[in-house]
Amino acid sequence: MSERERWAYEELQAGDLIQEGDQWQNEDGRWHPLVLTPTFTEVRDGLRARRPYKVSTILEIGDALANAQNAAIQLQDERDEARAEVERLSTVLKSAQRARDELQLQVDELRAGLMGVVSAQHVYSMLEDMLDQTEWVGQCLDSSTYEQMSCIQRTIAVIAQRLNDMGKEDTSAND
Repeated sequence: MSERERWAYEELQAGDLIQEGDQWQNEDGRWHPLVLTPTFTEVRDGLRARRPYKVSTILEIGDALANAQNAAIQLQDERDEARAEVERLSTVLKSAQRARDELQLQVDELRAGLMGVVSAQHVYSMLEDMLDQTEWVGQCLDSSTYEQMSCIQRTIAVIAQRLNDMGKEDTSAND
């Protein structure tokens, strides 16, 4: 047994353009198709007219709209999560930049002869650990922030190499 089609109607107003399937009501209350002719393209004053819609079509449109709204809410949530992650990674980047600056101060002190070879080797070891940590953080960042992190990594690598070279020079001079 098939289910009966259900219809909803939109009341048309004077001046509305006639479309295929529109109907008008005569004096005895019966509905008839509105006929589109070159001289009759709009609903006229005093004419009761309607436009039928299948209820199932209206429900499908409603479902599609609800799905679109849910998708928009989900996208907003994902955007908010991404924004929070970017802020967190920005904080990590700032922390790495501060650590780089502190290490640069230590290197400057080494150059000034304030620390011995053993301390330089210790700082070199710390720099190697820092490179490993910044590599992991860099993989979590978006491309523009990753480029900044790469710059920090290159700076740390250069400083580490200079410390290593200084340690080798001091060791060979003591031999």
